[in-house]
Amino acid sequence: RKCSHAQGCFQSCRVGAGNRHYYAGRKIPNFIWEYSGVSWTGDESVPGNKHIVLDSGITESYVDATSFHIPTSQKYVIATHNISCDGFLRRSMAGAGFSSTEEMSYVRVAYAKSIVEQFIRGLGYNVTYGHDLQSAVAWDMWSGVGEHCRMGQVIGSPEYGGLLRTHAVFYTDLPLPVTNPIDAGFVKFCETCGICAETCPVGAIQERGIDRSWDNNCGQSWADDKQAGGSKVMYNIPGYKGWRCNLFSCAFTPCASACKSNCPFNAIGDGSFVHSIVKSTVATSPIFNSFFTSMEGVLHYGKQDKDPASWWNSPDEWFIYGTHPNLLRQ
Repeated sequence: RKCSHAQGCFQSCRVGAGNRHYYAGRKIPNFIWEYSGVSWTGDESVPGNKHIVLDSGITESYVDATSFHIPTSQKYVIATHNISCDGFLRRSMAGAGFSSTEEMSYVRVAYAKSIVEQFIRGLGYNVTYGHDLQSAVAWDMWSGVGEHCRMGQVIGSPEYGGLLRTHAVFYTDLPLPVTNPIDAGFVKFCETCGICAETCPVGAIQERGIDRSWDNNCGQSWADDKQAGGSKVMYNIPGYKGWRCNLFSCAFTPCASACKSNCPFNAIGDGSFVHSIVKSTVATSPIFNSFFTSMEGVLHYGKQDKDPASWWNSPDEWFIYGTHPNLLRQ
């Protein structure tokens, strides 16, 4: 699994509109996986598993029996992320309702995929869709969509907290302007928060007091990596400073994303003086972060302690696409 630096990124967190951020670099191969598909073990016998080849002799991508060829001329990356349906996600263990939050997000991203591809081609440029060619979180951080957070595999957004769900990534030769990674104080806040770890039913997230590390911190021996001739698939890699999530425990436990739904940054922008002050203070004065964490435990801005079934009796919460309209206005 190799992941890489982009030349340009587009941030769109909602249908129809979005904040646009672009980042420039010249190391795309470092952030693209070696293999695409449902398995990144390098086993080409797995259906859909393709070796990714960066090809300087082509202008349009193509797929053959074993490989996925991407032109090196497509050095700009458009990274998009879509919001989950927050109305269900915020409710405790919403069960079947939670599944709908995921599916709606995937539906909207499929719509965005078609629109973005046809728009770029209509301008006379080439584009490659890369949903499973790379780590979405890496592009999100380089482009300014969000920051690394304690949840590990999730991007933390200062506007949307942990509510971002489905990503879509496009490689293109359409020239794009440049933006940089952001520092909104999310990482600093996570250092003293740990609410997501406390709410994880299987302890997959590193607890408060465990700092970011360059190691994989998950008890796996990288020397036994299957891609390096070993016997196991690594679910976390060393080499970057961050928190790690036990992805095996996370992926196979029905928890309705308890971590994401409890993030204090999920607070809906309702014009409240408190919300704007807290978020701006987090970015500039982390000394107050412990206080804000305690305040979240009492006021629950991120989580709504409601019976999931109560949604049926709350027509004022039947939002279009399942997303609070104030989130779409940010």
